[in-house]
Amino acid sequence: MSASRRLLVPALLGALVVGGAPPASAASTPYTARDAAKHLRVGAYAAGTGFSAARFGRAWQDVDRNGCSTRDDVLRRDFGRTVRFRRTGSCVVVAGSAASFYSGRKVALSAAHPAAVVVEHVVPLEQAWRSGARSWSPAKRAAFANDPLELATADAASVRARRGRDLTSWRPASRTRACALAGRETAVLWKYGLSATAKEKALLLSLLSSCPRQSLVLAGPGVDAPARPGMATSTPVQQPAPPVVPGGPVVPSPAPTVPAVPTTVPVPQPAPVPAPTPTPTPAPAPAPTPTPEPAPPADPAPPSEPVPPPVPDPPAQPDPDSPVPQPDGSVLVSTVKALRTALAAAVPGSVIDLADGTYAGSFDAKADGTADAPITLLGGRGAVLVGTSLRSGSVLTVTGDHWHVVGLSVTGGQKGVLVDGSQGTVLEDVEVSGSGNEGVHFRGGSADGAVLDSYVHDTGLQEKKFGEGVYVGSAVTNWGKYSHGLPDRSDRVRVEGNLIARTQAEGVDIKERTTGGTVAHNAFLDAGTSDENSADSWVDVKGYAWSITDNSGSGTFADALQSHRVLGGDAPGEPSGEGNVFSRNTVSGGVPGYVVRIEKGANGVTTNRVTCDNTRTDGSAEISNVACG
Repeated sequence: MSASRRLLVPALLGALVVGGAPPASAASTPYTARDAAKHLRVGAYAAGTGFSAARFGRAWQDVDRNGCSTRDDVLRRDFGRTVRFRRTGSCVVVAGSAASFYSGRKVALSAAHPAAVVVEHVVPLEQAWRSGARSWSPAKRAAFANDPLELATADAASVRARRGRDLTSWRPASRTRACALAGRETAVLWKYGLSATAKEKALLLSLLSSCPRQSLVLAGPGVDAPARPGMATSTPVQQPAPPVVPGGPVVPSPAPTVPAVPTTVPVPQPAPVPAPTPTPTPAPAPAPTPTPEPAPPADPAPPSEPVPPPVPDPPAQPDPDSPVPQPDGSVLVSTVKALRTALAAAVPGSVIDLADGTYAGSFDAKADGTADAPITLLGGRGAVLVGTSLRSGSVLTVTGDHWHVVGLSVTGGQKGVLVDGSQGTVLEDVEVSGSGNEGVHFRGGSADGAVLDSYVHDTGLQEKKFGEGVYVGSAVTNWGKYSHGLPDRSDRVRVEGNLIARTQAEGVDIKERTTGGTVAHNAFLDAGTSDENSADSWVDVKGYAWSITDNSGSGTFADALQSHRVLGGDAPGEPSGEGNVFSRNTVSGGVPGYVVRIEKGANGVTTNRVTCDNTRTDGSAEISNVACG
């Protein structure tokens, strides 16, 4: 378990309960961008009144006093060995090339294309203004606008497409570049303590879930501007002729020189003078012979009709009802039909990228991935699977093995997500809400699964007694229906790092004969409030050898954490509701009973262990009904 996950839940709970948020200078610096994104302060955008770029000072200042403008510093950093300067010893960049931070494509600066490259603000200045920079001093705003961390070299087309919008309105098409932008933006927000909207934070977490190793880089190579170029490394570049400006005067090119070709011209000669001829004696003229008339000329052949060139077929337009292959090997889907097609066609290693939008219906993930090549279904919070009835059906049913569902939202349905007979399926950073009964259910021997860093809330809208947030296994009375009459061994399921709120039944219900799972680092808010069908706690453990640790929260009907013995589920060596460990859990209020209540056996003995570091901060002394140890 990472340190970041242990930090997340208390901070998130504090933000929701008392409006607090962890400062950017937290004692434990996150190791990854995703860890940092979890701690970003959430806040709505303030009004943009008074904003102008001039509020951030004169453009491209020399804030590090190295004699070079910030723009030249950043170009020098990103162009690397391809950089060329105006003259030897100068730091004014006039040429070079780099991969665009937005598209990844090569972009080149030259005198012929001076506007092809843009030094772009990763967090748009207006976004920064509305997220907290308005209250800064002019000096801090100038430092922000000229911080190399906040600046990147990009292609002009992508900059025009972004138009200063935040990530919820625009992001790079490539997942790799979207990850890089999400990581850099998280670093900027973290460093300067700027807030993110709830939607933006969810999107950052979603994007970074697909690249969990994206580092949080605040300084160093690739971020800091390099030292000013020295005489030995500077390479002057010869300036080409200025380009022709569209609409400006056109200077004709000189005519090509053609070598003279000698030509012979005939010179007229004087006509010869004829010698005198004797006059002949005239003879009688013969009868004239009639001259035949010439035949009329033949009609000329009609000119041939010109053959028009073949008309090319119009380019094929992508079918919105078909998955669209992406350069990185994933497929992008944007309709219900395309999603169902992609789910049916998935193979180990497939990545299905769900575009923002509403997808109404029920969806089945039946294909099998592998432990080394899981099948990934991912999207942002704006990609919403919507059930059509609270009385029947699950919105997303996973029966295949090794699925990784990341980032998207699921709402409605009798169940939100049903993991049924699936091995190794993980739900990460998803939002599940508004279900008729359970939010998430692992059953039918769905072992080694997990719900991680997700938001499960407002469940049990149809039947309160079945409105658990996360339900693991099956009651003994349902083994005949879901596990062929045998115990439902949905073992080793992890429920970690989640916010579970406003669930009518338990936040987490762990059924008999499941073993070896963990419920850790979760925040509970008003979970288990209905008291219907004994729904009166955050967590109810009827399994064996579970670890319930580092959870916190407020609000429930009776106790925060409970264990119950279900005799019908007992078996030698694995008695239900026994052998579990409860440690380092904290109640902050709204819990009238114990932090941990243990149901003992008939002889008053239990094999459950309640450690002495379970606490509460609401002034009550009710920690447990058994001695700690």
